[in-house]
Amino acid sequence: ARWAGRGFTSRNDVLECLQGFGLTQSTEFTPLSIRPDAKALYAVEQNLFKYHAACYLIHSSIEAANSLRDKYEFTPADIETINTHVAPGHRSVCDITEPKTGLEVKFSIRHCIAMALSGLDTSDDNAYTDEIASRDDLKALRRKIDVDATALDNRYSAKLNIKLINGLELSTTADVGLPATDLDAQEARLVDKFTRLATPVIGQGRAVTAVNLVRDLENQDNIVTLIKAVE
Repeated sequence: ARWAGRGFTSRNDVLECLQGFGLTQSTEFTPLSIRPDAKALYAVEQNLFKYHAACYLIHSSIEAANSLRDKYEFTPADIETINTHVAPGHRSVCDITEPKTGLEVKFSIRHCIAMALSGLDTSDDNAYTDEIASRDDLKALRRKIDVDATALDNRYSAKLNIKLINGLELSTTADVGLPATDLDAQEARLVDKFTRLATPVIGQGRAVTAVNLVRDLENQDNIVTLIKAVE
């Protein structure tokens, strides 16, 4: 990058040309177009991010639970039954029905849904404790949850159905397997996650400095200041 900044140039086909990096560094190099569809997103623009401190397969169910709770403002005491429809892989990965420890909670779709519906912050790693696993209210709520693990087109999606005691039936879907379209909201969540994790280690001031430097990274001559902020 420093050489390029000083005017150093190279051929445009350095990867695929004769004696280029592709043929000299690999025995099975096949040149492909970086983006066959000029309107398609680059792979880096389709990154998925983990916002909850639990198994990623549980994220859609958590998002759906938060959405219904915020929209309809019910309490756990109002709930009669809960059903989450997810892909079969959840059974073997994150369906610990009776978690005993904080670590097991991270892989218990039922307990995580119960936490979300109870208003607990599932993005906080410190929320996943042995005490949380043994809380009677969460245990009672998770036992109202049925996990329907049948075939779905997307292994990350979830459909959550909640029946309230008053007879009202609520339903919504969530799919954390799709890249976000609201990039401002995505940035806000990422900044919140980074600040939460970094502040106890490097302090709030340096965490804020790091965020601001990343936001302005294309205008930085180097990353020395950024590295110093987070080291």
